[in-house]
Amino acid sequence: MMVFDPPARWKKAIGRDRAIVYAYMATFAATLGVLGWSRTGTVLGTAWLIVRVMVIPFLTFSYLIGSVVHVHHVQPDIRWWKRREWTKFKGQMEGTTILRTPPGMNFFLHWIMIHIPHHVDMRIPMYNLDLAADAIKAGYPETVHDEPMRFRDFIANSRQCKLYDFDAGTWLTYAEAAAALAATPADTEAEVAA
Repeated sequence: MMVFDPPARWKKAIGRDRAIVYAYMATFAATLGVLGWSRTGTVLGTAWLIVRVMVIPFLTFSYLIGSVVHVHHVQPDIRWWKRREWTKFKGQMEGTTILRTPPGMNFFLHWIMIHIPHHVDMRIPMYNLDLAADAIKAGYPETVHDEPMRFRDFIANSRQCKLYDFDAGTWLTYAEAAAALAATPADTEAEVAA
């Protein structure tokens, strides 16, 4: 989000937000630097304080949020659509899933694993996502992906879903994609390269 060229209409607001984030990071790092130097008196000790207070939590959060997004939107039976075929319904209903967690876990995850209602209307309070999911599933039982959240499914999906073939509407492993490319006639490869 920080590294892209925003559209002209948002450029000023995004530039202001970037400046605020950068100023906060610089101030926080400088404060930690002073604290680290006063406690350790070494550059290494100061750097280690900044890394363990700023960098490691950020990387941990990024990994966790990336994993949550992955489990909601990447599965062999979740179809992705070409831009001209995509609709709001397809994106909100067919492009995500409901993952049922063990009792009590939703409290800590703010019910985000009940994901389809979040896409349908983000104004639904987190404590009503379960009710909304049941209502959506009752209305669209053939469409809604609703399943238990299991670590083994995350691993299996991560192994299977490497590249997406929009023409076939399926996920491919790297080996399957290489085989598909090898089987592609030369004139089609030239079209793809162009």
